[in-house]
Amino acid sequence: MLFKKKKLIFNLHLILGFLACLPLIIIAVTGSMISYNNEIRNTINSLSFKADFNQIHTIAKTTQMFKNNYPNLEINSIKFEIQNPNLLTITTHKDQTNYLISRSDGAILGTDLGAKVMQIALALHRNLGLSLINSSFDGRIIGKHIVGVCSICLIVLCLSGLYLYAPRLKYAFFRSLKPNFKLKKYQFFYNFHSVFGVWSFAILILISLTGLFWSYAWVNSLFHKAFGIEQVQRDSKMRTKQTQKTAQAKFDQTSLEVVLATFEQNVKPGFQKQTIKQTSPNIYEIAYQNDLDTRVSNSVAINASTGEILNHQLAKISPQRALSLTILDLHSGKFFGKIGLFIFCIVSLLAALFAISGVIMSYFRLSKKPKIGKHTKKI
Repeated sequence: MLFKKKKLIFNLHLILGFLACLPLIIIAVTGSMISYNNEIRNTINSLSFKADFNQIHTIAKTTQMFKNNYPNLEINSIKFEIQNPNLLTITTHKDQTNYLISRSDGAILGTDLGAKVMQIALALHRNLGLSLINSSFDGRIIGKHIVGVCSICLIVLCLSGLYLYAPRLKYAFFRSLKPNFKLKKYQFFYNFHSVFGVWSFAILILISLTGLFWSYAWVNSLFHKAFGIEQVQRDSKMRTKQTQKTAQAKFDQTSLEVVLATFEQNVKPGFQKQTIKQTSPNIYEIAYQNDLDTRVSNSVAINASTGEILNHQLAKISPQRALSLTILDLHSGKFFGKIGLFIFCIVSLLAALFAISGVIMSYFRLSKKPKIGKHTKKI
């Protein structure tokens, strides 16, 4: 028998587990992937092509070789990352495709497949991938609310699971926290589900609560009010203007050499990424992230004709942005350092295994044959 009579908490745990099983598996697995976004992206890209980097040219020289090799591709932006010194990522203006370019000969090695995979993983984590569907309805909003409901379900599952396991913890606390891999079938999955569930309880609650920050506006508002921070509405007009400015970009070698030389002379070393865009015939803008936080961009505008810095804006993190980054760090475990990030990644994977083990235990319960007693007739 699947359900138990007069066992409300058990039946609630079972029903919610079934309803949220598949979404929770998707959210948990992709959450673990996002924790190591750059590492997974670089691994996928390294496996997608093979190249010999004999001689590494400057960014300006590599860009010129790319233009000579592919004259029909108009450059929208150039990105360089310290962790990938042999490559440039060039985004074309027409189709916004990200090409990985060899700094040896300016040849296209392939598209940024790793970034595409991680973009899909991020969409699956945020809205179950519904934002990727091209249709008349707003899949992002619908998916975001489903993820929010699943986060609430996970909180209830954690609390109800702890309640159901509490009697064992009460009478044999230390033994109840010890995994037993010698058990078989139902007992093995029950032990795994319960023991590791207790170990993961606090982290899963924290992940679920912080995840609601992005799922529901009212939760977001509560966080802002709790910390005394005023909410600010986002303005999407600036992105459109910036895209229009780069339409006539040429990225000639001489100008790039002047711009990058000025950048290296005036900007402190230690940046991790830099993205170069040409906003007008002689003006280049470089957005760069430093070692402190690669999610925050600084920007510098340079006149390629004179080598003069026209504007240098160091990132000023607003209170709203600071709150969002703090919640994100708590959600991913980065708030607790590299060890915390790793532990949260493992717990996220365990959440997927809890869902799977719950289904397997239900299968064993359904397939269990009733015992034949003296009051039971054989058929």
